[in-house]
Amino acid sequence: MSFTPPNNTITFPFKTEEVDPHTLAVMSDAESMFTSGIKSEQDEEEEVPAPLSTPKKRGKKTTHANDDDDDSPAKKTKKSPSKKTGALGPIPTTLDEASAEDKMIIRMKEVEGKPWADIRKALENITGTNLGRSTLQIRYTRMKTNFVVFDKVDEPRLFQAKKEIEERFESGKWQKIADWIEANGGSKYPSTTVQKKYKELNKRNVGNGVAATAMEEEE
Repeated sequence: MSFTPPNNTITFPFKTEEVDPHTLAVMSDAESMFTSGIKSEQDEEEEVPAPLSTPKKRGKKTTHANDDDDDSPAKKTKKSPSKKTGALGPIPTTLDEASAEDKMIIRMKEVEGKPWADIRKALENITGTNLGRSTLQIRYTRMKTNFVVFDKVDEPRLFQAKKEIEERFESGKWQKIADWIEANGGSKYPSTTVQKKYKELNKRNVGNGVAATAMEEEE
């Protein structure tokens, strides 16, 4: 079997035309422009910067001040110690409410007849505080006043006695005023006349201070 070497010359079935050099130059320029345009577009796409993302604000961490205050021993509120009303406490209103010290004051004064200096010294030794010179006397007087129980049947008598005493004083008051006027160089007048004249003058001069001014000038 014989081998036929390939023919380097290929014959095309169609007619070939020769292209002139001017046409080839125009085609080459057009190809260069097209290629350059594509490259420019690619470069522009590569040079376009990516949009910057808006930075998000970081929220401040919420601090629980109350928690810190509660946990911190240095910031805990210190309770102020309760203040005492005095070395002997409040004055009792009844004998049942009296303390041992108050009953001691009454016993030493009424039963033992001790002077206030000795009573004060004894109370100072018990309470560990210095007491004023008149503290125990005033306390004793107020306790005795509080301990006295007023009988209910005597309440009407209280009002009746006040009324009669004031009426008696009112009638005797004007006689004393009449005597004072006479003793200080004035005329002698009955108590009823003095009382009537005073009411007239007081009604006439009320608000203008005439009577008071006259008395001040005489003094």
